[in-house]
Amino acid sequence: MSRPRILLLPLLLFSVAAFAQRSVTDSLRGELSKAKQDTAIARAAGRLGFAFFRNTGELDSAIKYMEFALSKLDHQTPTALLSETFCNTGLMYREKGIYDKALECYMKALKAAEKINDDKKMAQAYNGIGISYAIQRRFEKARDYYFKCVAIYKKLDNKKGLAGAYNNIGLSYFNANELSEALGNFTLSLMMHERNKDNVGIATASENIGLLYMERKEYQKALDCYARSLKIWRALEDVNSQAITLGYAAQTLNAWDKPQQAIDTCLKAMELSKKAGSISNERDLHGFLSTAYEKLKQHEKALFHHKEYRRLADSLNNEESHKEMADIRASYKYDKQLMRDSLRMSVEVEKKEMALQQEKNYKYGLLIILGLLFAFAVVVYRGYRHKKRAGDIIALQKKMVEAKNKEVFDSINYAKKLQDAIFPPENVLHMTLKDHFILYEPKDIVSGDFYWVAQKGNYVFYATADCTGHGVPGGFMSMLGTTMLNEIVNEKNITEPAEILNLLREKIVQVLNQEYGSGEHKDGMDMVLCRLNKERNELVYAGANNPVWIIRNGENHKYLPDKQPIGVTVQPPSPFKQQTIPLQKGDIIYSFSDGYADQFGGPKGKKFKYKQLEAVLVANYKKVMADQRRVLGDTLNAWKGGLEQVDDILVMGIRV
Repeated sequence: MSRPRILLLPLLLFSVAAFAQRSVTDSLRGELSKAKQDTAIARAAGRLGFAFFRNTGELDSAIKYMEFALSKLDHQTPTALLSETFCNTGLMYREKGIYDKALECYMKALKAAEKINDDKKMAQAYNGIGISYAIQRRFEKARDYYFKCVAIYKKLDNKKGLAGAYNNIGLSYFNANELSEALGNFTLSLMMHERNKDNVGIATASENIGLLYMERKEYQKALDCYARSLKIWRALEDVNSQAITLGYAAQTLNAWDKPQQAIDTCLKAMELSKKAGSISNERDLHGFLSTAYEKLKQHEKALFHHKEYRRLADSLNNEESHKEMADIRASYKYDKQLMRDSLRMSVEVEKKEMALQQEKNYKYGLLIILGLLFAFAVVVYRGYRHKKRAGDIIALQKKMVEAKNKEVFDSINYAKKLQDAIFPPENVLHMTLKDHFILYEPKDIVSGDFYWVAQKGNYVFYATADCTGHGVPGGFMSMLGTTMLNEIVNEKNITEPAEILNLLREKIVQVLNQEYGSGEHKDGMDMVLCRLNKERNELVYAGANNPVWIIRNGENHKYLPDKQPIGVTVQPPSPFKQQTIPLQKGDIIYSFSDGYADQFGGPKGKKFKYKQLEAVLVANYKKVMADQRRVLGDTLNAWKGGLEQVDDILVMGIRV
């Protein structure tokens, strides 16, 4: 699935208020040149590095001095200065977008602070680790570290630290789409920064409130918040923060459908970003420029900036970087109780409420789709009647038919929005499936392929399905399938995959008035339905015509389905069977419709076939999930060439 949500905003919005005051770099250079002892040299170099970071936003210069400071300190004898220098270095690597180095520094800062039992330094390290987990979209774990900060800052009566911690707690709610909780924490942070007269904190909190207003589509309020932040960053001569804030403004202008203003804002931000040396901010600005040029139908420029976005994104998110972050986390086993029981209960309540709201949306969406289909039939019938007119009204009739056709396509486009709305939101997918990707490419505006996710206790249920047909008929069937799965699992509490498929088949047959053996009403669907328990490393799978593949250590293990659809068959159907599959850490579970393998293309215009799909997956299974999705998409486009897409395409991968 490529529908971006707020989680694809620039990761630099996880900024924390600075703990050092502004100083003049020239005077600090003089201080550094006069220092004799290693500790004094390290302290002066650290102050100079932070001055470059905070005053000018020159990240390369800042990191150079911070690394020099670390080289002058004894890492075997922990001190407050060592912990603070690691923390500040982590902050600068994070701002530059080198997240593995940032996490490494934060972990070392925490280790030093714990050995000397320094609460303030521990809080700073907790905050940095929380931000690192937030970057990985592990918001609950990030929030746990932020609450550790709050406890320490309350103990120390550190109002500035408290304000920064509440800001980051707000961000964790914001990215989980819990906007009311986010706004409450942002506002509390802003009020505390204002009482502290902390301009950096005021600018940071204002930006985040602006992002929230953008999510609410209150665009002018969002721009007003950015303007307040930008005024502060300019007064501080902080070019990196100016670039980030202008990027937020450009993103908001795109959302407001003001692409030319977005382009002008992006170009100003790009100059500042290059001066600051922030690769991640350049990446995001290329993305905003691509969107704006696409809105203006300047496709060559849109493609150029999209390619630049992908190039920079690949350089920041390559496989080696992700492996290093995993190794760093494993090397420091700081895994005490991650959440208080009350917080776990709160999260569970939120999940249940979200599931109930989803269910309501599914049912409302079904009613609306039915209404649109009826309207579609009425429009077509009216068009047919108009064609019966003759003579002097032919020209007028042609114009009216064109207008009606536009209405039809507008209705179908709106139906696509409704179908998209019934799919699980991005934040739900990341809370339930965790490390995953979804490649979803409809053939027409509305799709007959769909995916579905639900959670009950320790079980995560998910399905990939291929309905009969595509376009509006397939979309109608996908709506039926989604609604019925929610009813069976969420209302009837059926948890065995085979039993779920049996009951789903009964409902499909009943609703469509199908009759076995009649040779009529071939409508139905093929489906993979799985129940995943990651705590027990167990997958229970039932399939209607579609298999599950599990790639483990480079070898593909195939689990075959029942050779029957969810719908009528010529012969009386057999009950669906299920398979219990033990999993191992690192396994990747793949499920898909037949659209990818059936696509025609290549030098001879033949089908892609499952053998080639298997080869692509085995060759790339070690890559991060986002890269796997990209490889599948690029391979499909290269194979397809100039040929038409023949069917809806859906591929899902989940890493255990």
